[in-house]
Amino acid sequence: MRNGKFTLAINLLTEAIENYPNYVIAWANRGNAHLQQGDPVSAIKDFTAALSRGLKIAPVYSNLGVAYAAVGEFEQAMDCYDGVIELGDEMLAAYVNRGNLFLRMKQLDLAMADYDSALKIDHTEAAIHNSLGGLHNQRGDINGAIQEYKMALKCNPNYAQAYFNLGTSYVRKGDFDDAILNFDKALQIDSEYAEAYQNRGCAYLFKGDVNLAIRDLNDSLRINPNDGLAYFNRSIAWLRQTKWDNARSDLSYAHDKGLDIAAVFISEYKSAGTFEDTVGIELPDDIADILDPITEEEDAYLARATEEGLKTENVSWECLMKVLRGGNGA
Repeated sequence: MRNGKFTLAINLLTEAIENYPNYVIAWANRGNAHLQQGDPVSAIKDFTAALSRGLKIAPVYSNLGVAYAAVGEFEQAMDCYDGVIELGDEMLAAYVNRGNLFLRMKQLDLAMADYDSALKIDHTEAAIHNSLGGLHNQRGDINGAIQEYKMALKCNPNYAQAYFNLGTSYVRKGDFDDAILNFDKALQIDSEYAEAYQNRGCAYLFKGDVNLAIRDLNDSLRINPNDGLAYFNRSIAWLRQTKWDNARSDLSYAHDKGLDIAAVFISEYKSAGTFEDTVGIELPDDIADILDPITEEEDAYLARATEEGLKTENVSWECLMKVLRGGNGA
């Protein structure tokens, strides 16, 4: 596994640093290993140590910027990218990384300006087109995003992330078969790509291939057992199979990992009632309440209705609850 390789590298570099504390390249390389392993906090410490020991070169500043961006320290990241551009070295990567940071900050015009600067340096750099795809997605231009991801793959046919992003764009477009083909290609390049397993699983789920979805989501969680969203998506698969206890367990795990379950569910499915109508199942009340909690306004309405002795031959309490959750009440 990739993490195993990085752990070995970190151990060897740590031994080198202990024996030769001023071996600045070891500090920088260990920072790179931490960053690739998904530990930006440790990477920041190592890159900072390399800089303080005199290794003031563009790649260190650039990677330090990536690490700061990963922990949400955007101002520090911006300072790093600005510094690289002022050095006049590794400018292409700095423009792309700063553009990506502007993209995360929703400053799309500034992001576009940096990507344009990067294209002037090398219009065949796949990473630029991959980032431009992200910009088009944020603008709601899925077709434009797809074209940029295809251009990235024309520049670099072995670019797993571009296949992943292309697949994700096809999911957003509702073209699940093309999405799955591109996730397949991403996984052929990188068999430990947890997000590709997860999104392929979601594509299968949208197609109704629930067993294949569960298989992929299992693989995603095998690689990254701390991904709350993967637990949530697998819970949806369990719900489709009416395996209520499995769904409850995964929803509990998702909550423990810090996922706002209701926000994600409402964003994707609008309401518990809409989900029930679409899938053709009736959720247990406790699960429906987790996915689509009754708001204070709805709770007040129910309390008022109870006080007034709501009685009707045509509307049952079950139907009323379904209406409140956004179903059609039929």
